[in-house]
Amino acid sequence: MPNLTYIDSSLTDRKMELSKLYTALLTEDSQRKDERELDDFAMSREKQPEKLSVLEQLNRHSRLVLMGRAGSGKSTFVDFVVLCMAGELLERDGKYLELLKTPPPKEPEADKEPPAPHWEHGALFPVKIVLRKFASQDLPESGKKAMAKHLWAYLERELTDMDLADYFPKFKQQLEKEGGLLLFDGLDEVANPQECCIQLKQVIEEVALLYEKCRIVVTSRPYAYDKKKWKLDSSFIVTELAFFTKGQISQFIARWYDYLGQQKLIESLTRKILDHERFLRLARQPLLLTLMANLNISRGQLPEKRAQLYEETIQLLLERWEQSHSSDATKDETILSEGLSKLLNVAQSDIRRMLNDLAFDAHAHQPTNVEGTANLTSDALSEGIRKLTIGHPVNTQEVLDFIDQRTGILEGWGISDDSDKRVYRFPHRTFQEYLAACSLNQKYGSSKEIAKLVKDEPNRWREVALLAAATRNVESFWNLITELCPKPIPKPVPETCHFEENKLMAFLIAGQAIDESINLNDLSEAENEFVDRVCGWLQYIAETDLPPLERVTAGQVLAKLGDKRAGVEP
Repeated sequence: MPNLTYIDSSLTDRKMELSKLYTALLTEDSQRKDERELDDFAMSREKQPEKLSVLEQLNRHSRLVLMGRAGSGKSTFVDFVVLCMAGELLERDGKYLELLKTPPPKEPEADKEPPAPHWEHGALFPVKIVLRKFASQDLPESGKKAMAKHLWAYLERELTDMDLADYFPKFKQQLEKEGGLLLFDGLDEVANPQECCIQLKQVIEEVALLYEKCRIVVTSRPYAYDKKKWKLDSSFIVTELAFFTKGQISQFIARWYDYLGQQKLIESLTRKILDHERFLRLARQPLLLTLMANLNISRGQLPEKRAQLYEETIQLLLERWEQSHSSDATKDETILSEGLSKLLNVAQSDIRRMLNDLAFDAHAHQPTNVEGTANLTSDALSEGIRKLTIGHPVNTQEVLDFIDQRTGILEGWGISDDSDKRVYRFPHRTFQEYLAACSLNQKYGSSKEIAKLVKDEPNRWREVALLAAATRNVESFWNLITELCPKPIPKPVPETCHFEENKLMAFLIAGQAIDESINLNDLSEAENEFVDRVCGWLQYIAETDLPPLERVTAGQVLAKLGDKRAGVEP
């Protein structure tokens, strides 16, 4: 297993013991999450669907496709199953099968511990096939049908490379006569997916037909299943990994920190995440929870301000693009062993500026009825790369392949149905909004532009404006507040006076920005006047016919900034 440097940079030689760290994964109906973004506010107000253990799914279905976004735990589950099966076949004492059946953790609101998932098939002979490696070595040339014999050629070569060529006949007989567990990992990670995925589909379906005694698992990100021509036949049942629950988050933190000898940090990080909705939304994704655990160890605590959390998390995601990546790579896959900045021959700071601008454009053009993150087309990304590398053109296709195959700040989401172009997304909407805010802050006259965007479309730009405010120096912060709320409310307000709803929303966002970003105990006289101006509007908003949620928000912000109305206690 890989070392732990991405959790703690000091752990350069320590290997990960998966049996001590694994958190049982759950699955849910993929039909519920077309956008695959978790809305905790909405989900908390409706009956949540039953989540089945991923092992329970494997127990029920001999042909299983396990989908999950980047960093969701697909490969970790594959490795855990291989570990348990191999351990049981070697030891024969039942210990590893018990480990395999480890139940998911208890939820905070649950009355009792969840039951252990069922496993009725004993210890199966496990064979893990890394599809990227197989596709690069043993698939036939483009346009020719791929068959089971190509998989056998690959497996024979693998055993030969390990000085086990004499074992291959027995190995093949084991799978043919007695069966086993074939785990095809990473359908989404192959180069040239348009051709290779079709050929891999041919191989897997033929293997499933010829080797009935073998149980088969295929892992993939959802986008590799977007096209009908890539989907496996109806004998394969598709399920999707669920976002982490609160119980899984708590167990993940406890196990990792106990293993690292950081027990003193367990309670503080767990409470910080579970008690703050914005942190919780990120932590439900295992990859982002891992990065938050990293930050918490390196700093001794998570950043207090969410903008700082997003900034530091994005830096870690960018660093993942710079790390060498040679595991399972072949000599022909040199692209995967170098970082993105080296591939582009530019500084990482230049890549970051490109991402800021791409996020802004994607956010600005996202359809209003689409939740979650926006689609970023390969054309838009290619144009950004072209501008970034003027003077030293690069192979754009190689760069797109790199981003498709490496977990980082952009995720490949397959081919767009309406344009037949590759599509990319940021791992969470909050990162899209934060990067868009950084893009705006880079521009001259950004205060006026942000205020205009907010007044035109407050719902689209609210979070962007708040994050832009949170990352400004004092002078530019108050410039933005002035643009959002340029004048105090007239006193008394004329009965015939009518204020546009979008302008009122801009005043409310100004109040939220002050609440989130400013220490009210250390204000100058001029700054106090700004606060009083915004409070006057918040008082008015709380009594208007704006939607109830906005009026409640205005009242809550007003209470924090200082409600000076008669009869209101401080």
